[in-house]
Amino acid sequence: MIVRRFAIATALTAGALAIAGCGMMNSNAPAAPAMAAPAAPAAPAMPAMAKPMMMGNAMTAVLSASSEVPPNGSSATGSATIKLDGEMLSWSVSYSGTTGPVTAGHFHGPANPGANAGVVVPFAGSMASPIVGSKQLTPAQILDLKSGKWYINLHTAANPGGEIRGQVQ
Repeated sequence: MIVRRFAIATALTAGALAIAGCGMMNSNAPAAPAMAAPAAPAAPAMPAMAKPMMMGNAMTAVLSASSEVPPNGSSATGSATIKLDGEMLSWSVSYSGTTGPVTAGHFHGPANPGANAGVVVPFAGSMASPIVGSKQLTPAQILDLKSGKWYINLHTAANPGGEIRGQVQ
């Protein structure tokens, strides 16, 4: 006995019904004649893009002393909202409870949680909460950021290596 399965799908863009046979269950049985599906119009070709185009991607980071490498005893906390529009990165980083004024802040990468990396994008201007800014990124930077390989680090005089840190997600 030949057992044959059929998949029926509606081609939304063409409005055509395509029927395709999906394999034979009994390999010793003769093959059934192939059924022809109606031809659907070709989809328009998509333009080739040299750079990743990502619009409206919102990301966040939760900053804590326990995320620092190595961790420290600060009770400070922070959070960040990050947005990527095409190649333009923008951010707002809020924090409280640091041991003193924030002396520097940066995006670091590429690094997974628990690993350190160099500065990719330094924060400019006032380091008072909230820290806001924007920067145009390269395609390679966008790929690292979207892969979760960037983190935010805020530094103080008491913790020059970083008081609070959070992985961008």
